[in-house]
Amino acid sequence: YGAIISACENGCQWRLAPQLLAEMQGVGLQLEVIAYNASISACEKSLQWQQALHIMAEMRSCRTEPNIITYSSSMSACNIGSQWQAVLQILAETRSARLEPNVITYSAGIIACAT
Repeated sequence: YGAIISACENGCQWRLAPQLLAEMQGVGLQLEVIAYNASISACEKSLQWQQALHIMAEMRSCRTEPNIITYSSSMSACNIGSQWQAVLQILAETRSARLEPNVITYSAGIIACAT
C-alpha cells in the first residue's frame, strides 16, 4: 500500500491517498509511518495543507509516532498554503516530541517567517 500511496503522490492523485489509508485500516492493517508520510507528501504536492494536518492528527490518534519526515512534510504543506502560524506550531511540536529538526525542517520554518 505504501508504494501505491507514493504513486498517488507522484501522479497528483492526492484524494486517493487518504482513501487508501482508510482502506488499510478497514482491513485491519497496521499503518506504518511511511504510509502516513507518503499521504502527507501527496497532500503537500497538491496544495491540500488542511488534509495533511488531518492525516497527521489521525496518525497520532492511531498511536503511530510521527517522525521528522512527518513534521517536515506537514510544515511544507502549510508553507504552500501560507499558513505560517501552523508551521511554527508544528516546529514547536517537533521539539516537544524530542526529535532533532533537520535542514528541511528549519528551512520550512524560515520560509514561513519570510512570508
